[in-house]
Amino acid sequence: MVLLSILCMIGCIHYSKYIPDPEKDVEFWVTNFSQQRSFSYRYSMHTSYVNALGEGNCVIDRGEKVHGTWEQEGQQFSFEYIGLYDREYNKPDKIWVSTSRGEQSDILVQIERLLQFDKFEYQGTNGVYEYYFKANIPFLAPGRWKEMVGVMKVSKRTYLPVMIWAGLPDSSVSWTIELFDYNKIKKIKAPGVPWHTFLVINPVKGKDKLIKKRLQELDIDHRLHKDKEGYRLEVPEYIPLEDIDTYLVNHSITVYSVTRDRDKAIMIAYLREDKNTPLYCAETLFTETDIKSVDIKFDPAHRPVLFLKLKNKDYLPSEIAVAVDGVIQDVVILDSDKKINTLQVYTDMYYFELQLIKASIKHVIIPEVEIKALTGELR
Repeated sequence: MVLLSILCMIGCIHYSKYIPDPEKDVEFWVTNFSQQRSFSYRYSMHTSYVNALGEGNCVIDRGEKVHGTWEQEGQQFSFEYIGLYDREYNKPDKIWVSTSRGEQSDILVQIERLLQFDKFEYQGTNGVYEYYFKANIPFLAPGRWKEMVGVMKVSKRTYLPVMIWAGLPDSSVSWTIELFDYNKIKKIKAPGVPWHTFLVINPVKGKDKLIKKRLQELDIDHRLHKDKEGYRLEVPEYIPLEDIDTYLVNHSITVYSVTRDRDKAIMIAYLREDKNTPLYCAETLFTETDIKSVDIKFDPAHRPVLFLKLKNKDYLPSEIAVAVDGVIQDVVILDSDKKINTLQVYTDMYYFELQLIKASIKHVIIPEVEIKALTGELR
């Protein structure tokens, strides 16, 4: 049966003022951190043999750029690197050098691992929410990693981490990171890298403008030329073929009415594929072709939300389910006495995944596009 209490909990949060509970909501805030668009950071690291300071910008799901100093055995070195996809670009001697990117140079992965080790103990508030936890950061002191502890401070305005400290209880080894400027528009690009060429085989003429607009919407550095077999697409070497496929695929959005009568359902679906949350989906109300525009905003809890604006304003049932690419992402409780043409949809997707959906609805390309890798050339 449909779990009515769960539906009400999910739907009513759309229209309720968010009242934070620091004792219970911290796990939600930590998950929400990874779903932001971007952030800036400063960090310091102190071990028995290394002192390091760094400052950088991170665009989640895209890359990061960081610079700083590294001191070891009395010698100090400056460093600068750019991490994009699975490539890392270092500048050891005025020339950018490309290497494979490891997780140790991915600040988002480092923070996620640090915070996914133990429960958070709420310590109270003094301008921020403060928590103690067992830190998962073995590289600081490999032989004593079980002793590591941590402190996290969360903003009372955005409910996002603003400071994380991890180390040994006596502070002889420590790692501190400050987080700020969330969701600013930041561009991370590597200069002077080779470009790779792909052939986009598309049987429909005149689609080059849509392809170009789609990539521009996603801020993908590219060049596009007409070719006898389709279009020749050039992108920096760090963008692999599978990501090009992802950028040019079309995404579907389907909205169903929800019924509690199984006999009236056209299908049984599950909220975010959770078998414990079955839904009886009845009539198909509209699809992506009925959507006028898509926007991405943040709710009072600073969670990214898809805002769908429909081409027509009409009455909708009191309970609807919204599917993205065939997976029910949200159940919305509506006021059925009012005509509406906007919906806000909650998902568990990263911000860039929402950008892909937005770009797909805004700049539609035919679904079947074949892409072949050709050559690479220097920029």
